[in-house]
Amino acid sequence: MKTNVLFFRILLCLTIFFWQKIAFAQKNYVNGYIVTTQNDTIRGFINDKNWEKSPKEILFKKTLQDNEPVEYTPVSIHSFYLQPSNEYYISYIGKIDATPIKADKMIEVTEISQFLQKDFTIVDTAFLTVIIRGAASLYSYKDKQEKIHYFLQKDQKLPEELGYQKFLLDQDNGSKQIQVLQKYKGQLNVALKDCEKATKAIKLAEYTKNSLTKIVNQYNTCFSTSNTQFVQKTEKTKTEIGIIAGGVQTLYIQSYPSYYKNGTTYLHYNKSYDPTVGISFNFVLPRNHKSWSAYTEILWRSYSITADYSTSNAFDRHLKVGYLKGSAMVRYTMATRTIKPFLNAGISYSFITNAEGNIISNNDKDADSFEKSILGLQGGGGVQWKRWGCELRYEHTKGVFQGLYTSGSENSIYLILRYTLN
Repeated sequence: MKTNVLFFRILLCLTIFFWQKIAFAQKNYVNGYIVTTQNDTIRGFINDKNWEKSPKEILFKKTLQDNEPVEYTPVSIHSFYLQPSNEYYISYIGKIDATPIKADKMIEVTEISQFLQKDFTIVDTAFLTVIIRGAASLYSYKDKQEKIHYFLQKDQKLPEELGYQKFLLDQDNGSKQIQVLQKYKGQLNVALKDCEKATKAIKLAEYTKNSLTKIVNQYNTCFSTSNTQFVQKTEKTKTEIGIIAGGVQTLYIQSYPSYYKNGTTYLHYNKSYDPTVGISFNFVLPRNHKSWSAYTEILWRSYSITADYSTSNAFDRHLKVGYLKGSAMVRYTMATRTIKPFLNAGISYSFITNAEGNIISNNDKDADSFEKSILGLQGGGGVQWKRWGCELRYEHTKGVFQGLYTSGSENSIYLILRYTLN
């Protein structure tokens, strides 16, 4: 049995490894266009990677039949647009704040003046994501350190980064305190001063997409709704609810010390084949082609098994168990395909609703003791087609009986059918 468990684990690791290679190599060319530095629009197809971090370059084909794509950077084009997702990017060459905002990487100073006297900007190139384009335009940029920068543009001037910095200031007692410089509020007050409705909201503005979007929208509508030319579509986490039905093969093993029960070490119960039903919730995350999701489910299942303990003091063993099982897994789906393969792995937590049986003889000092809940590890894969899904999954948990002289383990293989309701 140990060999089988090891085989499943190795197979799962290899599958994940090769899956990553395939996923990394896949292309997804969609309708769009680029605008050259001479302001010419060229329509074609762009490799849409649904970037989590802002891209440094893009691949473009005039037709899908072109053998080799052309690579463009912020230096070589003015902007590009992705039609299916309604995403617009502009090129930027200029200063970008390089101060880290993660606590373990923040700059540490003994006086605030030490921080203010330094220039932490670098000159870089970037594709900025257009959030709003109008009389006042708002852009965002997520760098390789996962820091989000926001830029404001007005009166056809170059975009200006809205300043937001954090640093650590040493205290007299030896501790360190996080300091925040909210330069963006002063910048917004100056840039949007001709709209009282917008400036009133700046005082409480946060350095977030929603908060800044609201202020820039207020400014653009302060004069005329026609001043807003483009608004980025907001992506949200999607919740998919499904119903589940399937079958489970269970192999239960009870182990004993080598000196116990006439030298018997492992007792294998007969395999059990039983139905399972439940409900699932798949929380699909935005970006990355909606490939990543947090998958949860609640299943009900049971099994009834027996074993012949063939020793001089033999007696037939039986075990009957029912439980409610919750699962939490990370799922990766090749979401750009019609038939969508997926892999998932995570944990399970089972609440025992009923358990009965005899695991040890009545002559033993150790009385039968069943667990109230058990934790397990699981992983599997399958395919999704429209609303229908099919999955093969392996799960390993400890057994429901854990005694002084004995312990159990449970290995299950699931074949699951799923129908998504929404």
